[in-house]
Amino acid sequence: MKKIFFIVLAFFSLYFNAQQKKTNTSTAKSTSLSYMKNYNDKYPFEVKLIEKKGAFRTRLQKLMGKEKFQDLEDFFNVESPITIKNNVMIAYGCMQHNCDGFYFKIFYDFNKDIINVGIKEGEKPIEVLGEKGIILDKAAAFKIDPYTD
Repeated sequence: MKKIFFIVLAFFSLYFNAQQKKTNTSTAKSTSLSYMKNYNDKYPFEVKLIEKKGAFRTRLQKLMGKEKFQDLEDFFNVESPITIKNNVMIAYGCMQHNCDGFYFKIFYDFNKDIINVGIKEGEKPIEVLGEKGIILDKAAAFKIDPYTD
């Protein structure tokens, strides 16, 4: 009887330990971009925001698609320092010699783990792309008035 009790106890101990490891792994994945909290007041080119291979770039590519991401790489030339307010990182860049006509604003919400990108291209209305179909408040405000903070 004691053997059965210890076997059952050992089984449950291993089971709960495995469940704890799963929880820790999913938490680590959701905060994998937390290193970007150090980007405040740095220029995107300094931290290689778009160039650096990794999760952020991969997610941007998936969100934007091949053509729009290529535009981002080609025309994110004139940059403002990255800002982080209320746990939302914002990076702005535009086409050299055409900042009024072609620009991008990248938003990342650290709490929600969601990326949004606002795109202004010529006379077209501002387009906002959101991961999982979620548009952040800051990105929605940008679509209405691109000159708001």
